[in-house]
Amino acid sequence: MHEPTLNCAGRWARWAAGALLVMGAGPVMSQVTVGAGSVMNVGSGSMQGGCADLQVDGQLLLGPGQTTGWNNVAIGAAGQVNGGSGLISLSGNFANGGSFTAGTGEVRS
Repeated sequence: MHEPTLNCAGRWARWAAGALLVMGAGPVMSQVTVGAGSVMNVGSGSMQGGCADLQVDGQLLLGPGQTTGWNNVAIGAAGQVNGGSGLISLSGNFANGGSFTAGTGEVRS
C-alpha cells in the first residue's frame, strides 16, 4: 500500500487500488487549532494535516508519533510543542512564537 502524496500548491494525488487518482484544482483553505488551555497528544499515532495550517496556542505533544501534510505550522505566544522523537512535516513556513522543544524529533519541510 502506498502512502498518500500531497501537494499543498493545489492538487493532490493518491495511489489507491492500483489506480492514480488526481483530485482538486484549488488549494484547501482551512486551519487546525490547538486552542489555549488544551492538549493534543499524538502519542504513537499519526495525524494527517491535509494541506491545512496548524496553529498551536495550547500544547502539542508528539512523543514518537508524527503529524504530516501541513501547509504552515505556527506556535502562538502561549503555545508549546514538545517534539519528543516524532516528526512534523510541512510544505510552508514554521513560525515559533512560543515554546518549541525538539527533543530527538524532526521538523521536515
